[in-house]
Amino acid sequence: HGGTNLTRDAGLTLIPDLIEVVTWIVTGAKLATAPLRISGPGMDRVTRALQPELDVLRAMGVRLELGSDHLIVHPAEALRPVRFVVASHGVYSDAQPLLALLACHAAGRSEIKEMVWTSRFGYADGLRSLGASLSIEGATLIIDGPCVPQRPDQVIGAPDLRAAAALLLAALGVTGCTVISGAHHLERGYDRFLPQLRALGANVELVSGPD
Repeated sequence: HGGTNLTRDAGLTLIPDLIEVVTWIVTGAKLATAPLRISGPGMDRVTRALQPELDVLRAMGVRLELGSDHLIVHPAEALRPVRFVVASHGVYSDAQPLLALLACHAAGRSEIKEMVWTSRFGYADGLRSLGASLSIEGATLIIDGPCVPQRPDQVIGAPDLRAAAALLLAALGVTGCTVISGAHHLERGYDRFLPQLRALGANVELVSGPD
């Protein structure tokens, strides 16, 4: 009811951002050289909420250890292709660019059908520039792997937050320099993303310029 005064103290513990957790899982699976521990309060609730994503990750061959306040991602040696649908009651649309990047490392054809936001494939051009083999048929992204991004000295653009995250992780696996425009999107979706990547050994720098 309008006019209510909220005067009592209250405390609320927020769980980690779901897609940030997916981002770190993908990082640990294909970029880390040792098991990566991801910690946060209520991680057991996070993993329940991410069950569709975890099912896809396990189907690809990603090994996870789940705890009440952490999960451990083991570096993936061989990944399997997957086919899945992004829907309002399934895999989150925000997660699919990251899962698509992981599918580039799988041997065989992966297919991702997007039923929520059909403009979500804006990262595909950037991955192609880095050497990935991707095609789009209607609302389906087709990945013929393995097609690991490895073409250096590219200048690519990130049209949105999750595209920026996926392209950044792809670029970190490329020997040489990659320039990503639109990296400012990361600031609104991640907490200390670049410093944490640097702590893991990444060579990444955020710069600003007229373009």
